[in-house]
Amino acid sequence: VQRGGVAIADKGLRAKCAVLSGVNLIIELPFPFSMSSAEFFARSAVSIIDKIGCVDFISFGSESGDIDIITKVASVVSDGRYDAIVKELAKSSQYKKYGYPQLCDIALKQVLDKEKIDFSLTPNNILALEYCKAIIELNSTVKPHTIKRCGSDFLEENIIDGNVQSATAIRASIYNKDISALEYIPYITKKEFLNSIKEGSFPCDADKLSAAVISSFRLNSSSCMEDIHDTKGGLYNRLRDLSYTANTIDRLIELAETNAFTKSRIRRAIFNSLLGVTSSQIKELPHYTQVLAMDTLGRAVLKNIRKQSDFPVLTKPSDTSELSEIAKLQKQKSDEADAVFQLTKPIPPEGNLSIKYTPFVKE
Repeated sequence: VQRGGVAIADKGLRAKCAVLSGVNLIIELPFPFSMSSAEFFARSAVSIIDKIGCVDFISFGSESGDIDIITKVASVVSDGRYDAIVKELAKSSQYKKYGYPQLCDIALKQVLDKEKIDFSLTPNNILALEYCKAIIELNSTVKPHTIKRCGSDFLEENIIDGNVQSATAIRASIYNKDISALEYIPYITKKEFLNSIKEGSFPCDADKLSAAVISSFRLNSSSCMEDIHDTKGGLYNRLRDLSYTANTIDRLIELAETNAFTKSRIRRAIFNSLLGVTSSQIKELPHYTQVLAMDTLGRAVLKNIRKQSDFPVLTKPSDTSELSEIAKLQKQKSDEADAVFQLTKPIPPEGNLSIKYTPFVKE
């Protein structure tokens, strides 16, 4: 997922829950784009919805709740001044200890101060800004719409009575085997999650990959992993050195965190290293998507997409054979990530998901 970790539930289960709750069609933002920093995550998502040719609006949450402010900030950031400031800061010895995300924050604040714009660099605001930037840079006709985030803070780890809970708090409770937190999610999703607990497919836990991750770092020198995304600036070597001390992913992240390397950056570096994701792969826009779930109206939308666009939208494994060579490589990388993800389930399933996965269809 975008924060760099492993989702608590399989993508098929999440998509099924969404459609059972009223969503019509779910198409995928494939790995590794789904696990990228806000810039690449947003750009990849906007690229897909622009290319399928039937999307009028993109809607997202934000702490701001003011689309006019967000789009104004996006236009200011996209005019070149911001990038120039980031480059200057990166050259300055004064900011040598800062990581790229911090340099971006400093640069954005400088630009906004000059424009007299009040905009907080909170997590959802940052992603909202990147969606609007992507719309501008890709010259998309899709219109942005935002919903103001309310309730608990973004990273609140505790359930707070009488409040809209943070996803972080709900996940933390579930991992602590307190399923009372399921009362804060839609009833249909709660029911599906409880069934999945009985089946041994929920919750998924990245800790089950700890041995594989630690082994990967101990076995592979930096010379073998030169182009791995998010590992530049000495982070790969840092993780490799610390892998001889850490014995879990969480401990490795704890030891590696610095001002320059945030937890999200470290998580992405860890899984990019494990799965061999390169910077060139991340910078390439997605060349396909696939349907994860749909209802009868979603089927009609899908039919409309195929009339208006030649962008590949997969509905069955055999569709892969019709992809371009670059799309096949992207699908292969996504399939590899899905195969590893299955190992995070309480009872990992047997078989190859990529050759048997079909969308959930609500009739």
